[in-house]
Amino acid sequence: MREIFTDDRLQFLDRHFGHYIEELKSIVDDSFPNGRRSDPMKVGYVDVTNGQVSFVLRVSRNNIADPMTYKIVARQASRLRAG
Repeated sequence: MREIFTDDRLQFLDRHFGHYIEELKSIVDDSFPNGRRSDPMKVGYVDVTNGQVSFVLRVSRNNIADPMTYKIVARQASRLRAG
């Protein structure tokens, strides 16, 4: 099976209609994936910020047909898994 890239922004906005949505930006050169870069099922961690507070997001999916999911995780746990 092959990964198909899609722009799911509208689907995301529909699903979260009525919720406060905040833009997060990646902190450049501070991501740490687990697994090969070309593996669509790899789990990755990325440092992001809203301009005031920094977070670590766990990026993963359960199935190649599923969209990526993002979850805020503890900074120490993400670094230990990436090491």
